[in-house]
Amino acid sequence: MMSTRVAVCAMSLLGVLALSGPASALLNGTYAVSVETTMTPPNCKWVGLAGLTQTGTSVTGSADLKLDQASNPDPFCVTFFPTLSGPLSGTVIGNAVDLTGSLPPFSAHFIGTTDNQGQLASGTWTASGVPGLRVRGVWDAHRVDPAPLLSGSVLAVLVLVLFAVGARRMRPRQGQTAS
Repeated sequence: MMSTRVAVCAMSLLGVLALSGPASALLNGTYAVSVETTMTPPNCKWVGLAGLTQTGTSVTGSADLKLDQASNPDPFCVTFFPTLSGPLSGTVIGNAVDLTGSLPPFSAHFIGTTDNQGQLASGTWTASGVPGLRVRGVWDAHRVDPAPLLSGSVLAVLVLVLFAVGARRMRPRQGQTAS
């Protein structure tokens, strides 16, 4: 009887997980970011950190990027865009990343993908906000702080296993009666 209850609970939990669709990768933490233009000219590359927090599929955070002097940036960028800093917001659905940022003087749009653990992400970006300048390029990010210990899927399986173990312990042993 108890094993039937455990089986029903397990099937119910697995059904809920299946109906919830693919789990989103978790973009939580501090990331080392590189943002580069792929147009000519100007050739510019910014590096720095972004802090991201994900709740469900929504992501918010901020970026603080500085022109990478080692990349021999275009003098135009040195003069007009030495930093890109500001808020970020968007979504992660499955492994698809879609973020927008107000990084004065730009309004930037970042699209790309992330790995299942949210450790690495990369993609393309476009920016507007400067008349006569259409900015586009590539970006990548990798987490620099420790990853969360348990993803939602791993946690669900752990709960299921602990429930099954607890149900077995509650089952009357042979020769005992249930109270």
